[in-house]
Amino acid sequence: IFSRLGVEPVLRFHVLALIATSHLLKMDSILDFFKETFFGYQYSASNLKPLLEKITAKLIDWSFVREEKGFLMPTPLGERVSQLYIDPMTAHIYVSLLEVAEATNNFNDLGLLEMLCSASEMPLLRVSRNEERRLWEEAMLYSENFLRDISGFDLDFNFLERYKTAKLLFDWINEASEDKIYEAFSVPPGMLYQRVSIAEWLSYSASEIAKILKLRKSQKKMKKLEYRLRYGIKDELLELVTIKGIGRARARKLFDKGIKTINDLKKLSEAELSKILGKKTAKKIKEII
Repeated sequence: IFSRLGVEPVLRFHVLALIATSHLLKMDSILDFFKETFFGYQYSASNLKPLLEKITAKLIDWSFVREEKGFLMPTPLGERVSQLYIDPMTAHIYVSLLEVAEATNNFNDLGLLEMLCSASEMPLLRVSRNEERRLWEEAMLYSENFLRDISGFDLDFNFLERYKTAKLLFDWINEASEDKIYEAFSVPPGMLYQRVSIAEWLSYSASEIAKILKLRKSQKKMKKLEYRLRYGIKDELLELVTIKGIGRARARKLFDKGIKTINDLKKLSEAELSKILGKKTAKKIKEII
């Protein structure tokens, strides 16, 4: 049996959480706290101290923690990252890439989804050897859409898995059916919704990080992406799905009939709406709006 704190992303999260909730801590206090855990029991103090110092130094370098007169305290960004319950490394990557997006005005959906898939929390799709060449060729064609340089030698080995997972999410927000996604990626509905739910949470987290950093365009874009992931829709359906009882299928039916906004819906009689969505649904929607 081993402590989960032995996994670095988990330990990073708990170190930041401890600093964020205590506000004024010295390094010795952090060490004393973890010595009392099962993790501390498994690892000697001589091994524990340099590990905690290394993690704390990273949190300071990433501007999640600041040190003043020997005391460690959270920055507003670090406090929010802790509340979002994400790995600080995930947040650090998001900060770096959202700043690039804001500076270059590059908010391509595929690039943002690839950024979301950088999270340690996201289960990535496996890439077989037979897929590698095709995926690389595809990615290079779309290289301008990404927020990182994919031609550099320092690109990490997980890129293709992130890209493939981002493609799955991209198809989802462009209204591909579960059957189409299964055909393209061999991902059944349950595993699809697992990844979609995680991506939705990560998109919300990214929008909150952008809010703290005052990256206005990034905040707005990530918020929209959060809702598109939730409903599996193109941008044009966002207004319609805010109405209870209207999901991706009904919203698409309405949009394709020229009913694109809530005002358009209000102008329809119940009888006209029932021809598109059926009597029961039309009645419920007219009662709501």
